[in-house]
Amino acid sequence: MSLADSLILGKLTDLLDPELTQEEKNEESLFIYNQEELVKKINVRISKYELDFLIDEVKEKSPLEYWLRVLKVLIKRYSLNPLKSLLNNEYHTLNQREVIIELLYFMKVELPKIVIEKRISISLDRNTLKSLFKNMSITIPKSFLYILKYIDNDSLERMLKEIIKESKQEYIED
Repeated sequence: MSLADSLILGKLTDLLDPELTQEEKNEESLFIYNQEELVKKINVRISKYELDFLIDEVKEKSPLEYWLRVLKVLIKRYSLNPLKSLLNNEYHTLNQREVIIELLYFMKVELPKIVIEKRISISLDRNTLKSLFKNMSITIPKSFLYILKYIDNDSLERMLKEIIKESKQEYIED
């Protein structure tokens, strides 16, 4: 059993509290489900509307630890290795929930659209890609600029390949 599974079971066990009404239990169960659904959807293609919905559902009540978990899944999924160094310091002390949400939205919605529509080559280096975004007047999150500053070209290529591959998949609805 993973740590994430243990956390879910712990949250569900809290729902056994006899002082909670059925409505409160249902509300909390749905919240937990939406949290886990958002994490799961990072690894597949997701529509803008579904992502907006899931973020809106979990944004306010989710603690920073949850958003750090989202960030870790993003890092693993798209080879965003430069962000690993920030996990220990800045994201913990600065409560970077909004930054993580902005990066998640950019990686899942905006970047795939840009890469496909502008036919961006996967063999670009990071400086060329940054210049290309600047020339196209594309606003990119500061966290993605940080990634472009420190990512190696092999990881950048893996990220772009993954984005193109993902954008060709069908939307999966459970």
